[in-house]
Amino acid sequence: MKLVVQQLTLLLGFLLLTPVNVRANDLLVLLSGKHAVFEAIAAGAKKSGTNVRVLDTSETQKIRGQLSRMQDVAGIVAVGASAWEICKEQARHIPTVYCSYGNSVREGVEKQNFIIDVSTPLSEYSQLFKNSLPGAEKIAVIHKQRFATKWSLSGFEVKSYHISSWNRLKAVTNDALDWADIIWLPTDPEYTSTALAFIIKQGLRKRKPVFASSPRIIRGGALAGLTREPEAIGRYAVRWLKKNQYDQSQAVYPPSKLVVNSKVARFLGVSLNK
Repeated sequence: MKLVVQQLTLLLGFLLLTPVNVRANDLLVLLSGKHAVFEAIAAGAKKSGTNVRVLDTSETQKIRGQLSRMQDVAGIVAVGASAWEICKEQARHIPTVYCSYGNSVREGVEKQNFIIDVSTPLSEYSQLFKNSLPGAEKIAVIHKQRFATKWSLSGFEVKSYHISSWNRLKAVTNDALDWADIIWLPTDPEYTSTALAFIIKQGLRKRKPVFASSPRIIRGGALAGLTREPEAIGRYAVRWLKKNQYDQSQAVYPPSKLVVNSKVARFLGVSLNK
């Protein structure tokens, strides 16, 4: 048994010290963790017809300290905040597309970098809310990840509710439901299925519409949402890197589509139109 442990220790040491083999002109996709949306973005990037190497969480940690020595890598797609932090530390010289949530991190964004908001911005919901819920005035945004974004939406009062710990989930959710006409759940990798189920259940109990940017959450009981296909985001990120288009103001995001849970819509008596 002792010999087996020693052999495993030596193997682990070898893997951690072995350089990640990245060829010149490869594109790297760095994932912040194992998350369905992250992996779908990576799948879209790999379907772009370009030589793309995807690194998962363990490899992302292993590559720390090596990115600064990669002079010929064509570009990086950093998916999630921790991957972006690695790029800021080690790869400022490499053009990077940062796939963020709610533009949650803007610090350190250089002019050769670019941000793609994975979630559909709240601003795109304005017409949907006005057309479908004309009496609504107050929108509560409930999130776990600490977003830097200051939520605002023309014609509505918007209030952010940050779940600082899961012990606060019940109190925060009930406060938001008591105050708001609409609940919005931004795409947030720190949500758990249990937390989402609780928020949706409480929303239905109080007959408050809950909107989300994930088809999975909508199928799970949210009313509706404007969603972006993660694979399309991955393809778009690679296309940006190929074109070296550094002007953020010229961004043309993958289109969002309206997804509706018809059963919940009937229960709430809501007709939705984008």
